[in-house]
Amino acid sequence: MQKTRNVNKKFLLEGALAEPYIASFCTTFGLKKGVRKQVAQHGLLSQWRGYGNDGGYAIVFDTEQFVELLKDFGKKMESSMYSFLADVVYSSDPDSKFIKEFEEDLIVIKDFFDAHLSGREKNLDKIYFSLIHCACRYKHWGFKEENEVRVVALPYPLHHEEFDKDMKAEGITVREHFSRAGALVPYIDIFNGITSIADKKTLPIKRIIVGPTQNTQEKNRRINAVNMLINQHGVKADVTASEIPFVG
Repeated sequence: MQKTRNVNKKFLLEGALAEPYIASFCTTFGLKKGVRKQVAQHGLLSQWRGYGNDGGYAIVFDTEQFVELLKDFGKKMESSMYSFLADVVYSSDPDSKFIKEFEEDLIVIKDFFDAHLSGREKNLDKIYFSLIHCACRYKHWGFKEENEVRVVALPYPLHHEEFDKDMKAEGITVREHFSRAGALVPYIDIFNGITSIADKKTLPIKRIIVGPTQNTQEKNRRINAVNMLINQHGVKADVTASEIPFVG
């Protein structure tokens, strides 16, 4: 997993050393069979409360096909970006899971600091990927119900120009922004254009769940609107409504 790149003083002074892009997904892993089926069909109440105050929508992906798309993207960008898909490790998880998931990275970090304190090593490049790998996968126990999985895309240090070039070559707009709580948040659209009917490629969407609504009329209106939208983009997916009795 670990790959090294030289880091120079100019980069450290003028730009961020790490610029990871993270996409988070809620999963049903770890839930009891009966509960898992219900959550997959109707969504998770805490997610509707946290992210669906206006009703909201949940997109259910085909995991295997989604992973294949990520692998293809990773191969195209391997010269300028490190990417991975992995479960989140929560602060309340047993020590055994923490060690299992991070042992290799922790050894790299420990060895570096042992050498650094003795004056034998000063190049932070040695622990760059291990630090980012741990930081992007660790989360507070309060979010454990989400059973989160993350996709992380990390441009190599000092290779941002090469990263931008590769992204543009793939027809991907680099560093778009969306507004969240009044702040502009940068993102990269790694699947831009993949829903094009002309290319006959669609995202592996199995189902779209319409969030809890106040009445049947509003529910049907939203279902129809989603069906119209996905038909325009050639996406074949079931559109259903959550039966969780919650109105945000």
